[in-house]
Amino acid sequence: MDIRILRYTVLLISILLLQNSCKKDTRLLFDKEAHVYFGQKIEGSSLIGSDSINYSFAFSTEDITQDTIYVQCRIMGLPADRDRNINIVADENNDAVQGYHYKILSSVIPAGKYDNEIPIVVYRQQGLQDSVVSAILRIEDSEDFKAGYNDVGAVGPVYRNKYPRREFKFTITDRLTKPANWDSSWQSVFGEYSEVKIRFISNATGFTEWSGTVFPQDRNFIVQTAYYALYEYEQSNGDLIDENGKPVKFY
Repeated sequence: MDIRILRYTVLLISILLLQNSCKKDTRLLFDKEAHVYFGQKIEGSSLIGSDSINYSFAFSTEDITQDTIYVQCRIMGLPADRDRNINIVADENNDAVQGYHYKILSSVIPAGKYDNEIPIVVYRQQGLQDSVVSAILRIEDSEDFKAGYNDVGAVGPVYRNKYPRREFKFTITDRLTKPANWDSSWQSVFGEYSEVKIRFISNATGFTEWSGTVFPQDRNFIVQTAYYALYEYEQSNGDLIDENGKPVKFY
């Protein structure tokens, strides 16, 4: 046999074997059971999906009796042609009572989707004026999904760095509490947290969603408006003093 023909034959057989191997690997990769976890998504220039939310009704008017927070869920694998249910359970040691303090709404990954925001309604109940209740939610196996990642994940401004990606924690209160993302998102522009400081900023800007995601242009407005409002206050009244006896300063 001509040596060139032999080489071409060997090469062709190698390519066919490689293609067959790749097809098998692809089937093995996507034939696995689908998994789901509390994750993140990219929206514009922002990464959404922290591992905890501290919610307070303290900035809301008295007629507001409920609100909705969201937790991001993401799948491992391919989308399906039908809605698939996520099994989200509450930790037995929670002091926030499901059905009284909060209610989890539709927990699904819609057909054709890789992720979804799961809505959680929180209620303004009596007793929250002087207390904080908390809940840890955990993803468990369901008929549609296996529970996904159980690692903590990377550290960063809105990354999950406290709780495993199978868990999500939130707190509910009717008093002012330090937002979970203050140190990572706001301390660099407003400095050390205090109740007087956050009330002043909220009153000056109308902004109250401290634990949520803020787009860059909105953040710039909040910072600039708050800085100017504090300057005007100091020109008329001197230093604004917080509950710890310290002057309120931004940096």
